Amino acid sequence: MFLAFLMLIGVYFPRSMGLGFFDPHLTLAYACCGPFFQASVVAASVLTEPRTHFAEKLAASTLFGWFTGILFVVTGLIAVNSKIWRGIVALPDTTVLVGCIILGLCVSLFAAALYGVLALRQDNLEDAKKINRRFLFVTMILLVLATQNGPTGWRDQISERLNSDGMPFLLAALGVPLLLLSVALAKIGASKHRDSRSKLEMT
Repeated sequence: MFLAFLMLIGVYFPRSMGLGFFDPHLTLAYACCGPFFQASVVAASVLTEPRTHFAEKLAASTLFGWFTGILFVVTGLIAVNSKIWRGIVALPDTTVLVGCIILGLCVSLFAAALYGVLALRQDNLEDAKKINRRFLFVTMILLVLATQNGPTGWRDQISERLNSDGMPFLLAALGVPLLLLSVALAKIGASKHRDSRSKLEMT
């Protein structure tokens, strides 16, 4: 399933768009796609034995989501260059590309921490996977509705700054809050992780 999705979204779609794939909105979306694949991975990580080292499990889940986003970006760039190749590699604006990848890391960390907290509230792995997938599904619907029917101010602010000059602002305005929320969620998750481990040791 993952390979099919990668071929469709990571190869076919960028190749069909050509240079249009370099739209910074698409670069940001691809770099931040990690949470779509993290839901089950995080649940399996935090609920399987040994139930120790929550921070390490969180870091591994974050890297999985981040590298997945990078993989889709790189695959898309290769697909575009394979179509328009003129002897030189074509790339989006470097500042925008790097900034989107950094934001992808922040989003993946936040998703891993949030999925971890949600998973630890469940009694078994299957329930944890289901609740994370449902949360992802509801979040996707809300994002689509907000994008289509919500206020346009926040969308315009992001669009106006998706360039080399505005990317530092986006990193500060979006990346820093995500990091702070991730730290808070990680602390909650670590506490729940210790409690669940203690219960297992008592039984």
